[in-house]
Amino acid sequence: MSSAILIAGENSLSVEVTNPTATVPWGRWETYQKQGGVSDQGTAILLGQAALERASEERVQLTRQIRPYAARWLPFEDYRVGDFVLAPGDGAAMESLRVRQITLSSGADGVIGGNLVRNDRFLETDSSWPVRPRASSTAASPLAGPAPTRPLRRRAASRPRDGPHRGAAGPCR
Repeated sequence: MSSAILIAGENSLSVEVTNPTATVPWGRWETYQKQGGVSDQGTAILLGQAALERASEERVQLTRQIRPYAARWLPFEDYRVGDFVLAPGDGAAMESLRVRQITLSSGADGVIGGNLVRNDRFLETDSSWPVRPRASSTAASPLAGPAPTRPLRRRAASRPRDGPHRGAAGPCR
């Protein structure tokens, strides 16, 4: 739950947006967002408010212990970070969730163990969000600048001319 965000735009633009009504049980929680193409404070504030609204909901981190010696599917062998796995989600119902982090460890007894952190539906929605601003604004896009323009005129390519590299006598001379 973020209560403040720093938006970094073009030409050294830096705008902090806060949410004074955010619940902050662990104190102020800050986040950062780089916005290519944003050069005015008003747009930065709107983007910051939208990001804080998305981050205002409580999140549940889905972490599961794994025991590789007893597992049917092994991390890094059968799945990696970014892959979807079928596992118990929030409320113990089986869900297809994206693996966000894999941690392996060795206990004092030498037994290898670890855990998986998986995305919940809110994190999955947030990871696809950066594509959306492109549709609503050509001025602000976290991925790239404005779309390239089309050429004014279209014309057919010229025919190749006979030259030193290609002529009637055959290929290269």
